Amino acid sequence: MIIQKSRVKLKNPILICAFPSVGMVGRYVVNYLVSELNPNVYAEVDMQEYITPHNVIVENGIIYSTYIRESIYYLRYRENDFLFFFSDFEPSLKNLEKFNNDFLDFISHLNVSMIITFNGIPSNILHTDIPKIFFAKTEDLKFV
Repeated sequence: MIIQKSRVKLKNPILICAFPSVGMVGRYVVNYLVSELNPNVYAEVDMQEYITPHNVIVENGIIYSTYIRESIYYLRYRENDFLFFFSDFEPSLKNLEKFNNDFLDFISHLNVSMIITFNGIPSNILHTDIPKIFFAKTEDLKFV
């Protein structure tokens, strides 16, 4: 479930998002942007219905399940506002389609003009090899 926390009217928003695992470097990039730019919380994503927890918290002999809530942040900037989303948890395979549908349904109402996301391509390279950057797009790129 995604709960909108702010009623601010966004201007031509651009979404930047990342998850861990193969896209871990991108997750660090988005986390860094959020920590350095100090954006405001726009919405909260209750990850409980999308993930399968693999741990619990035990305090004084009482077992607590972990409760995971992530934030979608916004930052006003010139003619575009930016939305940032990153998570330490990926949706489980059985809930991935539900998460994708819920997330895309939420952002579709915001008239997001562009989505930038990160992922990696596993490959056998050495640390001495020159790294390569690939990108894929589904329509014409707009550069801001």
